[in-house]
Amino acid sequence: MNAKSKVGMVIFVLILVGWTLYGIISGAMGLTNGSYTEPSVNAEVGKLCEVEVEMAFEAYSVKHTLNLIPTGKEHFYLCLTEDDGIPLLVKAKTSWYNANFDEDGFAYSTVKVKGEVMKMDSKFTKDLSDMNKKLNRELGISISTSKYISSNYKTLYALRLASGVFNVAAVAIGLVLIKKGVGAKLIPVLFIVAFLLMGFVVFFGETI
Repeated sequence: MNAKSKVGMVIFVLILVGWTLYGIISGAMGLTNGSYTEPSVNAEVGKLCEVEVEMAFEAYSVKHTLNLIPTGKEHFYLCLTEDDGIPLLVKAKTSWYNANFDEDGFAYSTVKVKGEVMKMDSKFTKDLSDMNKKLNRELGISISTSKYISSNYKTLYALRLASGVFNVAAVAIGLVLIKKGVGAKLIPVLFIVAFLLMGFVVFFGETI
């Protein structure tokens, strides 16, 4: 193995170990993260929120691409309770909205929203600030432009955890195969799958 190959192998191992630790730790912590409270504009990132919603409509959406290739779309909804508007947008799938609200945005029955407060990408701040001014002017509602509630947070954390666990399993299987002197062609396949799973979580995770 020449010097370049050794450097490449070291970088590969460091990335694999780093992502494995990150995936397992952040995934496990995210799935066991405390109790739910009512959402507020001052809610800290990482806190869990729960609220009953009577009405909602899509207020903002973001298209994501990777080298001009569409990788998915995020949908953010303005949700209203019986008395007031929720000060944080709720990120959710369109299937969630279609299943729970009619074409005018009224809930078929009271919808319980559970999610984790997450940080909004700063590049969307201007759009959200303009939208916030319009909402305040027309409905008297103000929302946070820096945070939102992710209703799909458990899926993201489960994928991180699964990716980390798969990496551990791939290494363990690889070591067994090396010890037995078999499966030389299978080992690269295991690590390719591991990297593909890592890539999916990194590049497509935000659209979940």
